[in-house]
Amino acid sequence: MFQKKRKFNPGFSLIEIMVVLGMISILAAASFLNVSKKRNMIILEDAQANLVTALEKARSNSQAGIGTLPHGVRIESNKFTVFEGNPAEGKTTVFPSSILTNQSIPLNIIFHRISGTSNASTIIIKNPSNGTEKIINIFQDGRITTP
Repeated sequence: MFQKKRKFNPGFSLIEIMVVLGMISILAAASFLNVSKKRNMIILEDAQANLVTALEKARSNSQAGIGTLPHGVRIESNKFTVFEGNPAEGKTTVFPSSILTNQSIPLNIIFHRISGTSNASTIIIKNPSNGTEKIINIFQDGRITTP
């Protein structure tokens, strides 16, 4: 005889909204962590590239015989200086605050004029907050590699 009319409510329930918000929060947190790790890695790679470029420039200038003094790079825990002759004078570049090297005592990498040879060294650039690191090898023949 008489049928009950069903009520049609075109909205979302509070539980459905809370579930969706929870899933969005989890996805946002996961992507933030991923972006943060990627950003830290890019900063570390950039610091490594800057130091390698400075080393290659010093070696190139020494091999070309530019100036009368040998060229080199002074590496400290949080900065490096490209110099000609005197390691205390030159253009200094400071690493970002999250980047350090393994040099507790300053290390002078000096490239000999014309031959480009140098003292062999291994430099480790690291980000202590997440434990990532990059290595730069300098060989006696002056080659600079990043494994």
